[in-house]
Amino acid sequence: MSSYQSYVPPNATSSRRAGPKGATPIIGVDFGTSTAASAVVVRHEGQDPTTIDFHNVIPIDGWPCDPLGNRSMSVRTMLYFQPGVPFDEPICGYKVADHIRTGDRVILETQRRVFDNIKMMLNRSSEGTMINDRLQSNFEDLQKAGFDDEWDAIIVRFLVFFLEHVKHKLHGLIDVTTKPEFAISMPTDWGIEADRIMCSCLAAAVRKVWPLYGSDEAVNIFTVSEPDAQATYTLASTGSWRNHYVRVEVDQVVLIGDAGGGTVEANCYQMTNDNPCRFQELCRTTADTCGSALLDEDFRELIIRKTHDLVDEIFPNSSAWYAPGTIQRLVENFESSVKRRIDFRDVESSNFNFEILIRRSIDSGFNPYTLTINEPEWRALFAPRMQQIVAVLQKQYDQCRTKNINIDTIIMSGEYSQNAEVRRAVLSWMDGIWPDEQPKLAFTNERTAAAVAIGALFRALDRSNGPGRFLRAGFGIVRSIPAPDDDPHERCYPKDHPDFKFFSPSNNIQLKKGKDGLWYSFGTIAWVLPKDTPLPSSARFGPYPSKHVFNTLGEDWKFTETLYTTASVLESNWPFDHKNNEQAKWYCDLEVTINFLKQYSDKFEVEGRYEIDMDIYFTIGAEFHHQLTFEMGCDRYDLPPNLIKEKQHVMLQPFFQHSTN
Repeated sequence: MSSYQSYVPPNATSSRRAGPKGATPIIGVDFGTSTAASAVVVRHEGQDPTTIDFHNVIPIDGWPCDPLGNRSMSVRTMLYFQPGVPFDEPICGYKVADHIRTGDRVILETQRRVFDNIKMMLNRSSEGTMINDRLQSNFEDLQKAGFDDEWDAIIVRFLVFFLEHVKHKLHGLIDVTTKPEFAISMPTDWGIEADRIMCSCLAAAVRKVWPLYGSDEAVNIFTVSEPDAQATYTLASTGSWRNHYVRVEVDQVVLIGDAGGGTVEANCYQMTNDNPCRFQELCRTTADTCGSALLDEDFRELIIRKTHDLVDEIFPNSSAWYAPGTIQRLVENFESSVKRRIDFRDVESSNFNFEILIRRSIDSGFNPYTLTINEPEWRALFAPRMQQIVAVLQKQYDQCRTKNINIDTIIMSGEYSQNAEVRRAVLSWMDGIWPDEQPKLAFTNERTAAAVAIGALFRALDRSNGPGRFLRAGFGIVRSIPAPDDDPHERCYPKDHPDFKFFSPSNNIQLKKGKDGLWYSFGTIAWVLPKDTPLPSSARFGPYPSKHVFNTLGEDWKFTETLYTTASVLESNWPFDHKNNEQAKWYCDLEVTINFLKQYSDKFEVEGRYEIDMDIYFTIGAEFHHQLTFEMGCDRYDLPPNLIKEKQHVMLQPFFQHSTN
């Protein structure tokens, strides 16, 4: 998924502008869950983007309070709002750790004002619930202390710090008064709303850091999926493959896994000899929310649970309590050090002691006590997350096996792939799949922390192909209703339904029987994005009205929506397996009730009634969230599991059959 957009604020009066003539800096941003990274290239007016190579990229390093001695290419996505200090001046990045480890042995107020893994505020998956709940609780405490902005202002404040450092590092290298453009990577399993909020937060931060951008002026943003960005980096850094101990040859198939802080994603590509050399996408991306931050949160819960037991053991039947800030300090220690050192092959090295601060009462001081986590507890902590990572790779392999595709190389990228247990889990999975001759395996090194940001840059440079990759795909929604003579006849009157809102009778619904035998209401068969359709900046697709006919407003009445996916234009009233629709694939059937319409549609109205053989039928108008916009190019539609046949999770996302970028 990639999409070139101008993020235009509400009520904006100006259209997209390219900025002043001359050199234009393009800033690649990888806003990760645990860390963020950035890189910059400068494109001169009229310059062919293919002349910009890997050596023209400026990675941003030297983050404030960098523990790696001003050499790290990434910075922790953390904020700390100090008591008594204006909310617009939070401590950000690595500096937060100083406030966690110092002061009055870390008090409760510190813990409640620390925001880590802030990207998870945009993640609505069930796996991220425990992090979201903690961040939301902290945010509510911050509001009680006088913070009067919405929750997305937390993300904006970090991005302001992030971009100010980028701008500072570019002094003397480029003209920092020039309005930059941006390329940002997005997780593939995000919904369109999360993508939109992320871009709006970035645009808001850009206007604060670059005042030349007016409040009503568009900020040029190019969005790239994270696997695409990693694949593009792989191509761009071909000359640096000695660092990866593997080389991808033309026609070979490479599985690229991106193990990040929040999500782990995987996709298969084939190297082609097109000019320039590029990857062709072969499978649908597989992803899950099971990254490094989720393991950190599991550790947090384990520490809290064991600390409660320790308190009860030391001070039974008392009001003793521990310093919650200690938990944050231990989580930081686990993230930066312990997690990488654990080795289950060495039992002794798998036992760790942690210092916990406990006090008998609020009037007494904190005293240190030792808490031990042994090897079986570590195994129980790591095992579920490792299984999720392997499942992401397995689903990618299953797609390849179905298509008779042989994987030649596996590249694991992302900082989480540096974890020893992640590596062992991948190796163990490979041993089970390929007991004899295995694909080559490579892990990107720590110096590639900015890999996704660099990959996003090169995707943004290739605009002639970038948006086209999105435009070559499409997916469709067919809304079907049964014929009236197939319905069970049940007499129904408006007065019997208190929530019935009566409108003047509409024209009789025109029904049409499709070639697949299903009945369709005229005009509701809508293919969302025809192949190669141009997308002007003002284009917006949907929401599409869907009309259904009911002879009762009871909860037991159901209708079916059939969803197909396709990489080509479809003849909408032909069955999906017709020769005219060879590319179409059945995705799932949704069984929907009237109550579902009321709860999940943008608009629900009873527009009128008509009679057939003395039986009264009601026309229900509903607008669904099936909306594809110029800004993103991806839509997600989450439904209650009991409404979905075949027990599938429904995600309406274009399947890119062709990927030559």
